[in-house]
Amino acid sequence: MLPFLQLILVREGSGMVEWSDERSTVSEGMAFLILPEVWHRYRPDPERGWTEDWCELRGDMIDLWVEKGVFQDRVFRPETDCFRRMADLHQCVHDPQSSPAANAALAMAVLAGVVYHVADPRARRKKTYKLDKMSKARKLLAEGSTVVDVAKQVGCSPPTLNRLFHELMGISPKAYAQQIRFSRSEALLAGGSLSIKEIAAELGFNSPNHFSAQFKHLYGISPQHWRENLHASPLPPELGRTRFS
Repeated sequence: MLPFLQLILVREGSGMVEWSDERSTVSEGMAFLILPEVWHRYRPDPERGWTEDWCELRGDMIDLWVEKGVFQDRVFRPETDCFRRMADLHQCVHDPQSSPAANAALAMAVLAGVVYHVADPRARRKKTYKLDKMSKARKLLAEGSTVVDVAKQVGCSPPTLNRLFHELMGISPKAYAQQIRFSRSEALLAGGSLSIKEIAAELGFNSPNHFSAQFKHLYGISPQHWRENLHASPLPPELGRTRFS
């Protein structure tokens, strides 16, 4: 049993996946999900083997969606975009210049494609509509737009945007924007070329003291201390490509 959600895409070959209540054959172009703390086993076909892409997704949003029962169908055939997005995620995570925020955005894109296919077909159109709004809102917030401006641009009221974020991500738009802001602060601090004062200005804080106080509130240490000790930032999604035969 795994403590996280694992997505496995079968690029080539075939095999079998089994849970306590279900057994399925999977082949090229199919995908399956392993839910947290759920018994399972799988194996490639002894003669053909298979080539798989996989990623591990964890966090409050994953826990919320598992709790809501979003991942009812565990075996499905995603569109080719899902494989492309997974390849983009691989490339981004292994790029030393990539930021945690960029990795998280790509992981969300992969997950959005999964949710589209495993949700109740009758709810797909509504969920796709919500995910499209969410995707646009996340992009705008990452670019520094205010919650009020984002709501206007995605065509809803601030309270509706707030409900949408809580439904799909378990946090408010303001909290998400703060996560993005401090993910950027990690990258700027790790880069080492800007002073704390310059980073505070870059991120739009009123003063270096305000930035330092907010950073310490979230991380438990000052930004300067974080920089000096290269305090570990949140882990990106784990992923890989494996050939079994």
